[in-house]
Amino acid sequence: MLIGRFFLALVTVGVVTATAQTQAGLPEYGVLLSGNTIINNSGHRILAYTVTYPQQGHTRSSTRNYLGELRRKALSEAGLGNGVFDINSQGINSQPVVMPTVRNARGEQVGGPGVAPAALDAVLFDDGRLVGPDTTKTFDLLTVSMQAERDVHSAFVRGGLDAARALMAETQNEPTTIPNFRYRSQVHARVRELEYITARGGQPPNIPDYPTIHKETR
Repeated sequence: MLIGRFFLALVTVGVVTATAQTQAGLPEYGVLLSGNTIINNSGHRILAYTVTYPQQGHTRSSTRNYLGELRRKALSEAGLGNGVFDINSQGINSQPVVMPTVRNARGEQVGGPGVAPAALDAVLFDDGRLVGPDTTKTFDLLTVSMQAERDVHSAFVRGGLDAARALMAETQNEPTTIPNFRYRSQVHARVRELEYITARGGQPPNIPDYPTIHKETR
């Protein structure tokens, strides 16, 4: 019995240690990743976040954007409040991936073993602060998306679907850069949404009262 209790104690300690080691994220802002969960202890609601993670030798990213919820919810209800939330629905595994030892032709170790964990690249809070390294340009993606929605809405108010479609056609002539591609794709998405809604006799949604987004670095 004593041996069993001792073994159980060792296992329990090991689990706690492993859990602590797998925590990552932006602790200075009160947001962590642990296992397949995002933990929000920031005191602010999270309106968007981007996770980067290793997959097949490459770094992938996935952004979860809750800004659209502001069409039907108050700012105090949109996104993620304080608590623990599962991110499995995005196909992200935030457990560290152990990389194999790399050796050269002489058998000398030149890399690894190491750990390539998932990371929080960017978090947007309800007060408009976007924090994190933002290597994935989440700030640009979100601001372009909001601008495209405003532009399509203004065109629709001014001249209906024809004006919105004219704006969509204009974006085809823009140089192919990443910001232009993102803007064009968002304009197309909003125009298609308007077409779908109006074809069914509905009214276009009002533009949400988006927070003014700004980057914060420490």
